[in-house]
Amino acid sequence: MRTRSLCLLTVVGLLAGTSLSAGEPDPLGSVNWEGVRDYAFGTAPVVFDDKHVILDVPRKVEDGGQVPVAVRVIGLGDVREIVVLADLNPAPRAVTFHPLLAEPRLAMRIKVNEATAVRAAALTSDGVWHVSGANVDAPGGGCTTASASQSAQSWKTQLNRVQAQVWHRIDNGDRLRLRIIHPMNTGFVTNIPAFFIDHLVVKTAEGRIVAEMAPAEPMAENPTITVDLTKAGSSAQGYVVEWSDTDGNQGSAKIAPARQTLAAEGRL
Repeated sequence: MRTRSLCLLTVVGLLAGTSLSAGEPDPLGSVNWEGVRDYAFGTAPVVFDDKHVILDVPRKVEDGGQVPVAVRVIGLGDVREIVVLADLNPAPRAVTFHPLLAEPRLAMRIKVNEATAVRAAALTSDGVWHVSGANVDAPGGGCTTASASQSAQSWKTQLNRVQAQVWHRIDNGDRLRLRIIHPMNTGFVTNIPAFFIDHLVVKTAEGRIVAEMAPAEPMAENPTITVDLTKAGSSAQGYVVEWSDTDGNQGSAKIAPARQTLAAEGRL
């Protein structure tokens, strides 16, 4: 069963390397931290770690429906999973990302329903969650207001159309950015049922799965997603992206191989 679930600054958790046990106060002061911790991590050990989990997110936004988020995990070795959470959303989890043959880096846009702590968490092979976060000031309604495409009904003629591009990174991997037309309805708007992409896979043209993710209700409409693939996960033949949504619709797109090289890594 699915869980219902302007200046850009690098913002991170406040207590690097400090274990957060049950009952310990949240460094971000979120009133919903204990519930989010139990919901997202269960009984697994959690460490606030701004040294290794780097979250880029605005401190203040004017549109709670389009909040840019970028996560980079450095120096933690084998990262099994990355999640992005917004504590005070009616469904806190925005995405679960399995890097596989991708770098543990991800960029996208999410919805926040009010001023809230936004968190990024990385699960390492030893079973520890490394968490960083920031408080984001936002107006109300990011998750409970109909999307622009839903209001205009424009998505009906453009659903699942894709724009995508691949660049060759200077460290010999590829960067893939794609945008999929989809309303990403949360289900928290009166008379508009939940309708969002909930599974997405990136493959090489040869068929190797290189990254997998599970978007959730707080992913912004017409999601734009950026991932960096490792050298082992990159392909000179291009890529295939496949996805499905909560109504059972399926989509796929073939993406041409990289024809340009990024001049510098830069942020996602």
